[in-house]
Amino acid sequence: IDTATEPMKSIIIIAYECCLRRSEILRIKQDDIKGFVLNVPLTKSGHQRDVPLTLRALKVLKNNSLPFKITASAVSHSFQRLCIKGGIMDCRFHDLRHTCVSRWARILNPNELRIVSGHRTLSQLSRYVNLKARDLVERINFDQQGKVRRIK
Repeated sequence: IDTATEPMKSIIIIAYECCLRRSEILRIKQDDIKGFVLNVPLTKSGHQRDVPLTLRALKVLKNNSLPFKITASAVSHSFQRLCIKGGIMDCRFHDLRHTCVSRWARILNPNELRIVSGHRTLSQLSRYVNLKARDLVERINFDQQGKVRRIK
C-alpha cells in the first residue's frame, strides 16, 4: 500500500477498513456519509445498507473528492500490479473484502459482522470468515481493557 498512488491508496484503505466491494467504493458520494455511517444505496444484492466507518476510513473519505474518478477495471489492474510489485501472488481486489470480514470477525459477533459485511444470512457470511485458533487467543485471554481474563 505504501507504493500505491492516489486514488488507489485510499480505495485500498476503504476496502480493508469497511469490507466494501469495489463497485460500492466507486459509487460513494459525500452525501452518503452521515457521521460515522456510510449509506450504500445500491449493493450487489440490490438492497441498500448502512456501514459503520472506522476513524481511518472516515478520514480517508473526507480527504478525497468523491466519487473516485477511476474505473473498476483500472482499480483491478492497479491492485494486481501493486501485489506483483510487493511479491504477493494470486491476490485479487475482492480478497480485501475477505480479509476485512475475517479481521472484524475477531471482535464482532456474527450478527454485528453481518451489518458490516452486508450478508443477509450466516451461511453467506461464513464463506468470508477465515479464522484460525491463533486469531482467537487474544480475545479469549484478555478482556476489553487488556487485563488477563480469569475463567472460573
